[in-house]
Amino acid sequence: MMTHLKPPRGLLPLAVLSVLTALGGAPLHGQDRPAALTELAPYLGEWRAEPSTAPDGRGFRFGYSLQWFDPGHTVVEMLITQNFDDGETRVLWMGFKGRDPASGGIYYHGFSPSGRVARGEVAKESADVLTVYEGWGPTGAVARIQDRFLPVEDDSFMSITSVWRDEAWREIMRDTWTRVDG
Repeated sequence: MMTHLKPPRGLLPLAVLSVLTALGGAPLHGQDRPAALTELAPYLGEWRAEPSTAPDGRGFRFGYSLQWFDPGHTVVEMLITQNFDDGETRVLWMGFKGRDPASGGIYYHGFSPSGRVARGEVAKESADVLTVYEGWGPTGAVARIQDRFLPVEDDSFMSITSVWRDEAWREIMRDTWTRVDG
């Protein structure tokens, strides 16, 4: 059995920062945060989804972590894990959300240990925070996906993941997240 360990917060390899810089996402110290990035503040911290069961019968919960990556609070680091009841933890996605210096918009870059990559934008829509992105899998297939975070209330929030199919957004997953860090 292979156990994937959670990397230390804020200590992702310098190669990752180099990739972000090459993609136009270097941290911008001392500048005001755009509204969409400021709207992520209530989602900062450690969260877990309701219990689930894997195809092999083991119980697990998804974990979600969102933390400031840089001292100027212009980039947030995202980590999604699958935490099994038997103690195994798998890293599913790592990524960053921050201001694109060229466009001024809020970008999203994510990647998984299995070789999947995602790229898109974050926006404020009504009371929700919306991330729309394209994801590339190991086979090269592309999917257009959106994650909608409903407002945090009583230390929990709901996320809705949809995929673009047949000229419409089709919901594929709905999770309720509860804060676990305070």
